Amino acid sequence: MATTDDGKVDKGEDKDAGEADTLGDDDWEDLMEGKIRKRTVKDGYGESPEINQDVSCTVEIRSQDSDELLQCWSQMRYRLGESEAFPALELTLRHMRPLEVCEVTSISRFAFGPDGCLPLSDEKEVPPDTDVRLRVTLHDIFPVAPADRNKQEWVSRVQELEWRKNNGNDHFRRKKLALAARCYAKGMEVFPEAPIRAPLSLGRSAGVAAAQTTKTLADLISNLSAVNLEQGNVRDALENAKISVDLCPEHPKALYRAARACLELGEFEECDRFLVKLTPMQPEDAGIKRLVADLAKARNKHAAKCKKLGAALLEAAGENRPDYDKKDGEQESDLGGPIQEFAKAVLPSKQMLAILCGLICLSVLAIFLSPRAYRHYAIIGSILGSVSIFAISSVFLDPDLEGELAAKKARAEKSKEMEARRAAAAKKFS
Repeated sequence: MATTDDGKVDKGEDKDAGEADTLGDDDWEDLMEGKIRKRTVKDGYGESPEINQDVSCTVEIRSQDSDELLQCWSQMRYRLGESEAFPALELTLRHMRPLEVCEVTSISRFAFGPDGCLPLSDEKEVPPDTDVRLRVTLHDIFPVAPADRNKQEWVSRVQELEWRKNNGNDHFRRKKLALAARCYAKGMEVFPEAPIRAPLSLGRSAGVAAAQTTKTLADLISNLSAVNLEQGNVRDALENAKISVDLCPEHPKALYRAARACLELGEFEECDRFLVKLTPMQPEDAGIKRLVADLAKARNKHAAKCKKLGAALLEAAGENRPDYDKKDGEQESDLGGPIQEFAKAVLPSKQMLAILCGLICLSVLAIFLSPRAYRHYAIIGSILGSVSIFAISSVFLDPDLEGELAAKKARAEKSKEMEARRAAAAKKFS
């Protein structure tokens, strides 16, 4: 049973299927130690494709235990060697020629493995760990693209961008996120330059062609952003969405995905900026309204969290409300604390000041009463004696020295305790 280009089963082509049924077991070609086998239903012509060549094919998928058609992939395009096609299909395509039709059997390991394959629209799911039977038609082989993208024909590049996008969309709908991301990333490489400029040979339509291609590229990059959001790569998703918006400033899906990524990253201002652009485009869209509500809720939650954290830090620092209920005199005293500490450190105590005054008086009296011939000795002796007596008095007669040392030690311990309480409060609300 063959298929038409639109993927529908063509019941008028049952002749080839009947031919396949008449083939015996000896007609099977072993491609991998019995795990993948192939037999030709209809011969093709020319040479088999090589690595890095693009091929177009149609694939019908059945279980080996049943003739029921599960899925039909019509006019799929792959680049051999990139492992986008599952292993059994990739190996089969390398052994086919253009217009050849063949049947293939493969164990599940080289087909869809334990993940199976999700269906689209009217298709049926390929269950996990299912050995499959394929009917593959190779429609065409495309020449290898030149390594220098600037020399590649415009039409060929646009076609590659389209099929990369379509394949990625197909993988995304089937929840094959890694393959979808790979397809979209390869599509971005087709047009690395920005802005896109169509060749002048297209004449007046060059501007339109460039705009259409730019829109397709923006769609592809926006879809890559969606894949990254699904995979939890939020920062990459935001970067992809921003590139898409740069290419197409009024791209609603790219704006939505950028806003969603900003919300998940806690960048509320950026999220609001994207939503301001997006909301007028689709004011009744339920998804956009939900995102606006989620943004408001996240902002309120963040504000409440910051308030709790601030209160916890104030409490840990010992700055509760009762500390601010002091009288005016007490507040002024606190404000003057540094000055008082400095004066206390520099100026002597009252006892030491009295001793100093006494020493000065005695020195003056001794100098005045001494004979003129010995007055210079009296001056030297008064100075040395006063300094010695003052130094000895400062050691033995300062009653606040021990208290100051104890107070400094208490302040250091209290400071360590406050730091520990601040750290615990910050950890609690982080």
